[in-house]
Amino acid sequence: MVPLDPQRDEAVTEFRTIPPYDMTRTISAVTPSFSRLGVFPVAFARSVRDESAELPTALQQGAALTRLGDRPLIVVTAAAEAEEGWRPLRERMLNLSTNSVHRVVPDATHASLIEDESDAAVPSQGILDAVESVRTGTPLADS
Repeated sequence: MVPLDPQRDEAVTEFRTIPPYDMTRTISAVTPSFSRLGVFPVAFARSVRDESAELPTALQQGAALTRLGDRPLIVVTAAAEAEEGWRPLRERMLNLSTNSVHRVVPDATHASLIEDESDAAVPSQGILDAVESVRTGTPLADS
């Protein structure tokens, strides 16, 4: 498993810098209406609304995952523009597996992990490393 800049289920309750879920849900509910006025692209507005609506379910599913055994886990974190306190939450994710590493991309943003070729190289290599670990039975290595 190679989660990219993941959100832990505790993030909503542990950080005051993250807007409360109810406020996010309210804002996202009116976003499609604003898109009709040209404030947001329609596809973006619907995406934000749908993502916010599913957040509680996604966080419950994440909380239910408590052990991966020795399956490879590479947590990739974008350090640029990261909220203070996110990194320790991601460090805690490493406890899910006895075969885990944390790869921090210092100048990457959440979006650049998939949009920027140089930043995307880290998660891409992570996927290759996780597959190799499964195939060979060897532990992951920091890189």
